Amino acid sequence: DGQDAGPSRMFSCGNFTEGRLWLHSWPQQSWQPMDTHDQWIAFDGREYHLTEPWEGHERFSLVYFTHPAWNETGEVLAPEGRASLEELGFPWPRSEDDIFREELPKPSERREVAR
Repeated sequence: DGQDAGPSRMFSCGNFTEGRLWLHSWPQQSWQPMDTHDQWIAFDGREYHLTEPWEGHERFSLVYFTHPAWNETGEVLAPEGRASLEELGFPWPRSEDDIFREELPKPSERREVAR
């Protein structure tokens, strides 16, 4: 989709079969299916990814992605924008709290998809 800036998370649930998330590995030039049914997975949203067709009565997916406005220093918008969000009760992520961090490809193994 070209708008992911890095770390992404996905979870799916419901009464369905198939519907796996296919992830592309740039270094290996291959695709790998990942089952997100009733489990969280972490992936680098800058790599190509897609969801295969599914069958069943219902399928719900929850996807978190990193918006391109977020940069490596953790700053988004202007400092006053961050302060406003914190005042409204939005929790601000900290790198040390990211339980998926080790599951993501190292920067040298990443390739940004076309934007």
